[in-house]
Amino acid sequence: MLCNMGCRLYGAHRVAISVKDSVVVFHSPVCCDYATLPALSPSRQNDLRQCCTNMIESDAINGGERVLRASLERVMETFDYSVLFLISSCVPELIGDDCAQILDEALADSASPNARKPHYLLEAPGFKGSEWEGTLDAMSRLVSSMEPAPIRPSSINLVGFFESDYKVDGDLNLIARMLDKTTVNAVFPYDIYDRVMSLPAAQLNVVLRGFESIGELLKEKFGTPFLVADYPYGLNLSRAFCESIYQALGICDFTEIDRQESESLRKLANARRYIEQLHMMPAAIVGYPARVHSLSTLLSKELGMVVSVAVDRTAHKQEGLFSAIEGSAAAVMFGCDYEASISSRLNIPFFAFDYPTFRKISISENGYAGFSGYVNLVEDIVNTLMEKNFSWDGSKGV
Repeated sequence: MLCNMGCRLYGAHRVAISVKDSVVVFHSPVCCDYATLPALSPSRQNDLRQCCTNMIESDAINGGERVLRASLERVMETFDYSVLFLISSCVPELIGDDCAQILDEALADSASPNARKPHYLLEAPGFKGSEWEGTLDAMSRLVSSMEPAPIRPSSINLVGFFESDYKVDGDLNLIARMLDKTTVNAVFPYDIYDRVMSLPAAQLNVVLRGFESIGELLKEKFGTPFLVADYPYGLNLSRAFCESIYQALGICDFTEIDRQESESLRKLANARRYIEQLHMMPAAIVGYPARVHSLSTLLSKELGMVVSVAVDRTAHKQEGLFSAIEGSAAAVMFGCDYEASISSRLNIPFFAFDYPTFRKISISENGYAGFSGYVNLVEDIVNTLMEKNFSWDGSKGV
């Protein structure tokens, strides 16, 4: 089993729910639906667009066609959406429900206007792959239905951003502020459906590390060049992120990049003594490819920390993770909430930065990406360490 990753269904859902005007129907027991909610509900309480056929034992015995048809009709009556995603789980796969045929027939028989809207079946039983495989497969399915479009000069797509990413709204706003000489054509898959389908209109695809296969697919189908980017954490990677995009587009004006970098350096100077205390502090990081590599670079190259363990969540095995981190003598741990228990066992500070993060809300534009985001990130890292250092048992007094 890969490191703290869910089954294929989680990945399919992560893509489908990221399309901002979608509705998601699980053909599954209720547990599959419920298990996807923790990463969304802390920050998206007014934007829950999913439901479930709630398969029970009798459906597993007699087939799930009845409950699936009824659920689809109820969804079409209840929700206002642009695209419908039906995600099938282990149970219908095992009992042989023909979800594609049931979906097509239910839409053909319905009088609802929603029945004429785009729809996708994502077959995602957990025994057929990991969460990461489900993510890439769902993104590929969307690409397969796209059509060529006239190119919009100096426009880019940002590929690999999701609704459930911690700080995603703030990060995207900060990235757009840095790239003031370009237009963001679409964010994939975290955008409205029409904009997602407009991906072929961009001049360049900016693909986060780990999503190279999606960049290749878009290039093969539409001829769109792409560059692979690390997440723009810190000053150096933010500048490299912007410059690589501008160079690919033939843009030579770095005025806004220079201004934002200078402003961030000015602000960081106010915390110089705190930042100096991070020098040579050992750290462990677990995360998805683009973020874990970028944060590792930031901590080591810009804050002078020692990254003793850096784990790519999509490639590392679960077994031995605790021992590897314990043996690294890490003094602080960065990851998602799945790793919080490890830091607790080791009694070291924990910093949540990656998906899934469900014990913190993220509703502001206070992101971590770009030059301004670096200030926010350093501030939160220092505060996390200070809180741990100055914590006490209130019953014993200060």
